[in-house]
Amino acid sequence: MFGFGAKLPVDDATKAWIDQGFQKLEMLFGKDRMLRAEVILPIDKHFPDKFEKNEAGLQALFGRVCEYMGVNRSQVELAVIPDHVSELKEHMPIWSSRSLDPAGLYTGAEGDELPLVSVRETTAENPMVAVAVMAHELAHVILLGEKLVDRKSKDMERFTDLTTVYLGLGAFNANAAFRYERHERLRTEGWSVSKTGYLSEEEFGYALAKFAFERGERKPGWAKHLASNIRTHFDDAARWLNKNGAK
Repeated sequence: MFGFGAKLPVDDATKAWIDQGFQKLEMLFGKDRMLRAEVILPIDKHFPDKFEKNEAGLQALFGRVCEYMGVNRSQVELAVIPDHVSELKEHMPIWSSRSLDPAGLYTGAEGDELPLVSVRETTAENPMVAVAVMAHELAHVILLGEKLVDRKSKDMERFTDLTTVYLGLGAFNANAAFRYERHERLRTEGWSVSKTGYLSEEEFGYALAKFAFERGERKPGWAKHLASNIRTHFDDAARWLNKNGAK
């Protein structure tokens, strides 16, 4: 009577789109791939190497993400591209930004060239974000490289984000969906608000809850690794699914 009943964090239309997305992914990859997917987390078991905040560190990290996404590392290249924001932070005593620029890019194979994943150099500052960007772009390698989806589909990018959830990398992409960061170093201070990816926090919350529900995980231990706002949406969606089922 206090209004604490299970309530979805997304509207009916969005729920239907995510549900249909799972059905499409099941047709593309088979449900067993989701059921046996290892949920990749920011823990030593999955990332045992010390991360170096440079191109070498990104290259090493990319190899692990390729493995977890089921992509042959020798069949895809990684390029680290300059980022003007890093220069801005170095030369301005106070700065701020609200960045919606893509943190990564995918370029399809042509002729003898391998498909190319490019990431901005500043992703090296945050390995959580770097993994999210790499997972999204590697989902492009799978979906577009294997011609599983139409590049021109209006929901292609959002479906790519959903693919990272289906394949077990969703915790990283959900946590990177929205970030507020404060920066202080020597004479420099500032803040930034960044959005990485195309699904909202609420959409990721429901998608992750559906992922857990379909796998029979009612209280998955991996949920503790979700950012607090994502966890709230996840818990709301999980309660709803556990009460109402996948209908």
